[in-house]
Amino acid sequence: MREPDPEHDPSKRHRILVRRSRAKMHEGPIALSTYLASGAFRFSTLQTWLAELVSIGIYLVLSILLRQEGSAESKPVAGCDSETGAADT
Repeated sequence: MREPDPEHDPSKRHRILVRRSRAKMHEGPIALSTYLASGAFRFSTLQTWLAELVSIGIYLVLSILLRQEGSAESKPVAGCDSETGAADT
């Protein structure tokens, strides 16, 4: 019977990750320029932008698909102010 490879042993891998995270917790703060150049900053920024893009895209698609023609709340886009009931400003 072969011994499990340490790289593929989940318990050993977990211990290594815990040890690394504990070591990072005891490090001092990093410089802003170092953080801005790090992969963690780029990854978190990309995730944020992607989440915003997806949510705006879903909102846009749903607003197009769920528009009711003839509804009092769905006014004609090309209609003049007298037809749409817009307030005079």
